[in-house]
Amino acid sequence: FPEGLGPIGDYARERGMRFGVWVEPERVALDTVGRDRGADARFLATEGGRYDGVAVVCMHSKTGGGGFGAHTFTLGMDWILNDLSITETEIIAYAWGQVDVPVIFASGDNTLADQLSWMDWLEYVTVKTALAADDAELRPFEDVHAEMRAAARRAVEKLAASKAVTLTTPIKAQLRAVHPAGLGQLEGVPGIDYQDRTVTFYADEYMEAYNGIEALIGVATQDYMQLLNAAVGAQPNSAEIREHFVESLFRRWADVESGRWDAPTRPARAPGERRYFGVN
Repeated sequence: FPEGLGPIGDYARERGMRFGVWVEPERVALDTVGRDRGADARFLATEGGRYDGVAVVCMHSKTGGGGFGAHTFTLGMDWILNDLSITETEIIAYAWGQVDVPVIFASGDNTLADQLSWMDWLEYVTVKTALAADDAELRPFEDVHAEMRAAARRAVEKLAASKAVTLTTPIKAQLRAVHPAGLGQLEGVPGIDYQDRTVTFYADEYMEAYNGIEALIGVATQDYMQLLNAAVGAQPNSAEIREHFVESLFRRWADVESGRWDAPTRPARAPGERRYFGVN
């Protein structure tokens, strides 16, 4: 953005849209701004006393929850920790709970409000009513902003009564894949506990559970390819596309086997670096 974000905001407003930048709550440390590789291991409050509380906005209800844009992490993933299906807000809450920092404010649709009702200290603002996964009735913009300001003020005022949340260990971690995602390719693999579209494992601490579920998501999203194949098959030049794919597959295999291909390298993770929801 050689001229900054200003021209982009102007372009949006000229066309009747409101412009904003979504900042993930894990990236609020000001000392990460301007780093070449983004936030480092300190982007989260990994030491006590850096933050008092966390506010999350524009959150979604969990997969299968019936809310607008209902998903957890990405499409078709149902996170289950200690036998409870959780939302992305709770993923964040358990991450921050490791360093005794509570989530104190959230906003989203009416469905998520119900799913977070157990967090009785949380100040929650309902900004829309879910009609379907792809449809919602929005509340008046001015009303929502006024309510958010008031709720944020209350959240800060009652900070001392807020609770940081943690999980009992060992953690029973499960990923249930909902169509169009799937984990069926893991059925029958020795050491994998798979049944009813769900893989189950146990973790000694939260990040072990988080990383394990994230790895399973990498497997589950492969089922998205079924829709891609169907979409390609519906195209008038589908035969040409498939022929090109087969040729590309063969060439890559031949290059690898012949020592002509170097796999791209990913930046090495620093020793002890911790990743959390939102840094994918």
